[in-house]
Amino acid sequence: LPLIRAMTNNIQLQAEYPFTNFILYNNQKYPINFDVFKFCSKYFYERRHEISENFDIDLRKYDPDDNITTFSPDEVLDFIKYIQFKNITLTKDNVFALHYFGHKYDIKQLITSTEEFIQEHESEVIINILKRKELLSSADLSFYEDKISSNFSIYVNNEDIYSLEVSTLYRIIEKVRTINTKELKKSTLKDFLMKALDKHGGSASILFKYADISLIDDETLTLLLIFNNLSI
Repeated sequence: LPLIRAMTNNIQLQAEYPFTNFILYNNQKYPINFDVFKFCSKYFYERRHEISENFDIDLRKYDPDDNITTFSPDEVLDFIKYIQFKNITLTKDNVFALHYFGHKYDIKQLITSTEEFIQEHESEVIINILKRKELLSSADLSFYEDKISSNFSIYVNNEDIYSLEVSTLYRIIEKVRTINTKELKKSTLKDFLMKALDKHGGSASILFKYADISLIDDETLTLLLIFNNLSI
């Protein structure tokens, strides 16, 4: 019997969406289809009525804290390409900015993609972020605090961790104590506390709340008293 080929074929309607608006950044205009994009961003969907057709969308207007200036033009342009529905490459250098924009503009797909990348390349990404001091005060670090807390014994040996604000270090130690007591015991907690004290002075003494009493030797106590007196 002759072979009977299946007389079926898969087809799909393809469409090119016309541009409706322009993203304005650094005095340049980048075309975008806002009618489609607004359904990907809860932030912009809630503001859809204030953005009319042919209206230039100035990113500075939708960044009142001016955090966008802490990111490089290449990082911002990667975000613009993403919302233009173009392919972009995630790297350890741009993932922090894209993760930030994903949360800022409530773009679930971008949040998922960046967090999956961070999960896969965690140590390289976290260390890279810690080295970028200008970014540490411009974003919600809770996601990264959780990552550091989960592997505290690894990150405690990285000098860049001490560039974090005392309040951030406090939350990290608090989370380590809550979720993983073994991590706190395995790490060189005393060295961590002393380095934090040396970096931040008396304000870091609050971190000793979580120190085992056996860590407070005469030398440590003397330094605590000195730093506290200097900060008064």
